[in-house]
Amino acid sequence: MKIHVIENGVQKVNLHLPTGLLLNRFTACLAPHFMKDNDGPPITGAQAYRFIKALKEYKANHPEWVLVEVQSANGDYVKICL
Repeated sequence: MKIHVIENGVQKVNLHLPTGLLLNRFTACLAPHFMKDNDGPPITGAQAYRFIKALKEYKANHPEWVLVEVQSANGDYVKICL
């Protein structure tokens, strides 16, 4: 996963994180608890893990897939690639 943040034309953050570090069984076990606290839809750890597994398979077939890309009116830019 790559996270790029540009603020006023100056690159502030450039992170390259291993996808396996963020998307794993531990994350899948924690996801339902965080979603429950934020009034999200109820899901189980097994459902979260299936979603993470599908996301990792998609990343294998589509490297550099842009997950989020946002640009503000004042020139700030955020891009998160899977």
